[in-house]
Amino acid sequence: MKKKHELFVPFVMMIICAVLTVVIVSTGITLAYLKDRDDVNNVLTVGETEIEIEETFPPRTSPPYPGEPVVKVVKIENTGNLTCTVRARLVFSEEKLVKMTEPLEIGADWILRPDGFYYYMIPLKPGEVTKPLIEKVVFRRFYSNGGSISQEDIAGLDPELIVYSEALEFVKDDASLPEAEEIFNNWAQY
Repeated sequence: MKKKHELFVPFVMMIICAVLTVVIVSTGITLAYLKDRDDVNNVLTVGETEIEIEETFPPRTSPPYPGEPVVKVVKIENTGNLTCTVRARLVFSEEKLVKMTEPLEIGADWILRPDGFYYYMIPLKPGEVTKPLIEKVVFRRFYSNGGSISQEDIAGLDPELIVYSEALEFVKDDASLPEAEEIFNNWAQY
């Protein structure tokens, strides 16, 4: 009986040592796993939709003569880092100017919509510039009621054609739609 006891004690001690070794090693691994960390820097870049109106409007020394074209080239540049759609509105500084000028000749790639904005029908990539919205303003020779317009009539005004423009990021959601329809859909929420 003594022999069994002699064998039992070392066997139990060996099992206890094995269990303690497993516990110590697994605790060390677990702590190493829980303490291990790796820093990762995520860089997020925010896109910007920015545009700039480019106007070519040479200074004049005298008022224009009726019928004489006045150069005013209006283009819009995408200065942001996203492709965008552009719309613009043209407003005379005085209501009287609408009656004194010929209808504006709008560029072929622009469409007037019922909201009063002209929509550029080609999405602009970063750095691209639209084709001209307008290139000139022409004062009429006669009012619509038949009265003539003189250079003095024009000189008495401070004629200004104000250009207001907006841009939205262009997102083509439906490849089956023509680009023009996608452009209008882009602006529909505004």
